[in-house]
Amino acid sequence: MRRWVVASCRAALATAGARDAHDDVSFAMPQPPSEAATTAMAAARDALDVFSTWADGAPHVELARALELSPLATRILVLVAAPQIWGELARAYGRCTADPARPLVDELLLAHLLHADSRQRAALGRELDEDAPLIRTGAVVLARGLRPYAAVAVHPAIARRLAGAPPAGDIEHAPTPLPLADIVAPPGALEALARDLASAAPHRCRVVLRGRAGAGRRTIAAALAATVGRQIGAVPASSTDADVVRARLREVALRGDIPCVTLERGIDDPAAQAKLRAVLDDHVGPLFIRAPHTGELPLAAGYLALELPPLTETARCDAWRTALSRHGHDATFASALALRFAATPGTMHRVCASVASCESVDVLSHALRQHRSSTIEACAARVERLPTWDQLVVPAEVEDALREVLARARHRRIVLDEWGMDRVAATARGITALFQGGPGTGKTLAAGAIARALGFELWRVDLSKVASKWIGETEKNLSTVFDAAEDGDVVLLFDEADSLFGRRTEVRTSQDRSANAETNYLLQRLDAFTGIAILTTNFGTAIDPAFRRRLSVHVQFPFPDETDRVRLWRAHVPATLPTAGDLELGALARRFELSGGYIRNAALRAAYLAAADGSPLSSDHLRRAVALEYQRAGKIGEGRLE
Repeated sequence: MRRWVVASCRAALATAGARDAHDDVSFAMPQPPSEAATTAMAAARDALDVFSTWADGAPHVELARALELSPLATRILVLVAAPQIWGELARAYGRCTADPARPLVDELLLAHLLHADSRQRAALGRELDEDAPLIRTGAVVLARGLRPYAAVAVHPAIARRLAGAPPAGDIEHAPTPLPLADIVAPPGALEALARDLASAAPHRCRVVLRGRAGAGRRTIAAALAATVGRQIGAVPASSTDADVVRARLREVALRGDIPCVTLERGIDDPAAQAKLRAVLDDHVGPLFIRAPHTGELPLAAGYLALELPPLTETARCDAWRTALSRHGHDATFASALALRFAATPGTMHRVCASVASCESVDVLSHALRQHRSSTIEACAARVERLPTWDQLVVPAEVEDALREVLARARHRRIVLDEWGMDRVAATARGITALFQGGPGTGKTLAAGAIARALGFELWRVDLSKVASKWIGETEKNLSTVFDAAEDGDVVLLFDEADSLFGRRTEVRTSQDRSANAETNYLLQRLDAFTGIAILTTNFGTAIDPAFRRRLSVHVQFPFPDETDRVRLWRAHVPATLPTAGDLELGALARRFELSGGYIRNAALRAAYLAAADGSPLSSDHLRRAVALEYQRAGKIGEGRLE
């Protein structure tokens, strides 16, 4: 490249008759006669012939292919970049212009160096038009001003690539790529995508990788890029700002990387979809898109899509075996881990990497829980004390419905996989239950009892932390919560779910549109949910009908009748509590219509009253405690408290 640029400068100086008494060795030449100018032009043509026949692998050849540059555009790119690559050429360029007021490189100088006639000057001008590859890709920047006097510069990343220097900047790269054979994916899918990427026209290859976080989308993109000797560069698109995405795409591509655009959520706004689709379509070069497994995406015809669904137990076992072996752990633990945890491949590798030594499945189980906690605790809180099943006091029909939830959780692998009912199931593999009833009727207690019976943790979602005024943040937080629940060993509790799962409204404001978008996201996410989630509500009519249709189980918790109130009083006065005389629990249940929550509070308050008196618990303490509960609720002393 340098030889041709030097020869072009000499020819330009020779034809202009320029001379300088202080020329350095590289560019020193006497005032040339006409035959010397002819000789310089011939040398420039010879150097151009050599420049034009470089083999694959030369920096300018690879750039021309990646940016879809014509031979003329390639020569322009090298000429514009030359002073940044070889500093001594800057002085030669200055001598060619012979005007300190002119930019170092402009369209006139390029025409001079290219020895262009009028027809070639017109072609040169077209290569610097706004829609030409050099300008459209950002490889060359044309300053504002009157052409052909406007300054022409090259993107710093281009200069570094032409010089063979390593890229600089803050582009996030994926870790060392895995071989395709070590990645869990549908059979033959990765090999087919690799062939498309390596085809004769890879510049329009668009690969869409859909799945939840940790499913292996970035790992697959990095592995596919490695098959053509490239890396991926991250392009976040959380804001879906088309101009920001376009600039980032240019930056990554000009460094020689394949952009990997991350869409954290689907895009419901048609206008935003259209803008982002145009940016992705206009990009020159291959492109990866990491997308969620739900939501609308700005895709066009011809995009290659790879769905990464939740792994089957067999596939999870294979993935665990690969992760354990790669990090030097005992691969025989794979079966037990696959049965207990539905973790994604990304989570498996992170957990295995975090454990120094693994002597039992319990070590990895603990590491998995820690990993999950660090992910979910920003939006939910773990319920530390879970009740036993014996502590539940509910009508028989309610207990039957709760046992159905247990049965679905324990036997869904047999029913859905072994018996083939997954093919006819209308809902996702997950279990979503709605517990409806007044305050204090046992909804939250039942959720805790179910989690304990399954040996799972119960995480209560904090709706105040999930909801955000920023567009897209609520969906992002919900995705984090649902993904953590799908890793297994977790029951999600959406307490007072009305605000999140409420009815959609007619769109009158941007807030209405945002709220409806969140509801649509939830509907799509529930369709793909594979974990266990329990929603509680005091008023079932507030829940959007579309959510109700997607629920696995709907349990109605009635206000306790007198018989159940007696059982509740007995359950909350344990045998370990010292008592004096008949506590008259039947009379309390008959006279005071209290929900289970109020009975629990009254029993605890009565125990403290007895302790303060220094005496065993008596019926008097219980009546005083009930009176205080009515007083706190603002009621005279009788009637229903719920």
